[in-house]
Amino acid sequence: MTNGPGGDLDVLADRRAVLGTVAAVVALLLVAGLVWTVTRASGEDSPVAATEATTAATPQATPEATPEATPAPRATERPQRRPREPELTVPPGLQTPEARTSARKAARAARAMSENPFEAHPWGSYTGPGDHAHPPYTQATGATRDMLGRIALTPKAMWFGAWMPNDQIAGRIAEYIENSQDGDPDALVQMTLFRLDPWYTDSCKRAPTAEQAASYRDWFDRVAATIGDTPTAIVLQPDLTFALCAPDGPEGVATSLVDYSAEVLSELPNTTVYLEAGASDWPHPGQGGVDSVLRYLIPAGIEHADGVALNSTHFAATEDEVRRVADLSQALAARGMPGKTGVINTSSNGNPFEFGTYRGSGENTIADNARVCTTPTPAPGDTCVQLGIPPTADVDAATWGLDAETRRLARQYVDAYLWFGRPWLFWQNSPYQVERALPLAQNWPYADEAGF
Repeated sequence: MTNGPGGDLDVLADRRAVLGTVAAVVALLLVAGLVWTVTRASGEDSPVAATEATTAATPQATPEATPEATPAPRATERPQRRPREPELTVPPGLQTPEARTSARKAARAARAMSENPFEAHPWGSYTGPGDHAHPPYTQATGATRDMLGRIALTPKAMWFGAWMPNDQIAGRIAEYIENSQDGDPDALVQMTLFRLDPWYTDSCKRAPTAEQAASYRDWFDRVAATIGDTPTAIVLQPDLTFALCAPDGPEGVATSLVDYSAEVLSELPNTTVYLEAGASDWPHPGQGGVDSVLRYLIPAGIEHADGVALNSTHFAATEDEVRRVADLSQALAARGMPGKTGVINTSSNGNPFEFGTYRGSGENTIADNARVCTTPTPAPGDTCVQLGIPPTADVDAATWGLDAETRRLARQYVDAYLWFGRPWLFWQNSPYQVERALPLAQNWPYADEAGF
């Protein structure tokens, strides 16, 4: 497995720092091409200069310093509202849809090479009834409420999917954005979009019909229109690896639909898209590993996305996931798609194990509903589920106990550790189970680091 270029940490430059100047120049050139005239209320011809300030949610560590871990805050000081950009008109050379799309892609690529959205914005956090974890927390009292708050108050990427009808999805997304931002239009909103139908094992038996495909595209058109210019980070289609068993193959209807949604979402000005890419143990190296992932990732539109999302429903070690992100990024760069980064779900891997090694009984027989750990320090080999590193952009912090090589790779390839897995739900799906959530919260090894 290729783990990225070596080199002394003291002279290793952060990828974004190295490319920041280049990205800025590219972005300026693109803006110069796009802006033909600037509409001014005064009608005067004087030049207009617009500046855009971004506020880092957490300080970016330098390779020379040992970074302090900063999990995403549950409450954050809100920065001043960004000034609105002047209204632009399109020059004659960019009046075709193809030309505008090419320009947008180039501008996004330049920005992605220099900006981590999880550092450029304060993090929003949804605290409404749509989150399975929140109503039980608000209804609880005493020590139980304190424990359940460890999950309910931690920023998460809520799931939206086919169970939310097309005529309701815009309203659900709008409510989620408003609650998450809490009055701050610069706050970053996280969401997980899971819309393919059929999916899971059903996707191995039949492809989406023409009617289902049309509904899928309409659903995402409504989602994109609602998001608009909201700063948003999206995990797109968890368990996308099931595309490998689709009856029409990994280049069939399902991946073509994901390609559509990846492109539609990626054209939004402030949206970052991470396409789900399984986990380090799915596909396992023995199942083709990175090469197998590329069989569906490329037709599913990774060219449009900013990067990949890993470990959404698995329990693999953060170290292994960081290496898988690096391997995928390098493999995609070799195929003409450089600069892809990743996010890793750490909600479920505080006690990591490979999915296929799980052993349980009763309703916990299957790893999808793996037994919850009942101690902060489970015995070696005990395949129980435990909450992991809290959501943070400080991916290389010494606090997390990662080895030096993992920290180096994380600094270069990983944008954030996030919570888009849901181990507190029955079968990671529904309903919310207090009997799962309580021991998860009580035995969280990173509770102190997360500020609880």
